[in-house]
Amino acid sequence: MLTRALSITDIHAENTCIREEDLPVASAKKKTEDCLGTVVSRYLAAYLKEHENHLPVGQLYALVMGEVEKVLLKETLAITDGNQKKASEILGINRNTLRKKMTNES
Repeated sequence: MLTRALSITDIHAENTCIREEDLPVASAKKKTEDCLGTVVSRYLAAYLKEHENHLPVGQLYALVMGEVEKVLLKETLAITDGNQKKASEILGINRNTLRKKMTNES
């Protein structure tokens, strides 16, 4: 059971990388050494280049964060089989906040 939510300062860069020893045996063939930041950076750079002439002025931050948050909530709920209490603990947010965010995305 989690005793307190992690803050961003608790998470070191090496903890966002997937290491072979962290993967379940069944996933060993899907091994990746990419860090989350590296994957996001690569995708975002390609997205920005592709849309450089049509970027939403003053809205890029909200656009990116909104899209990332949707995926984060969806995937966290998926791994907890929809258990909002477990998902909120993993995310480090209050269950009511999770519920509000889920309502806003509908």
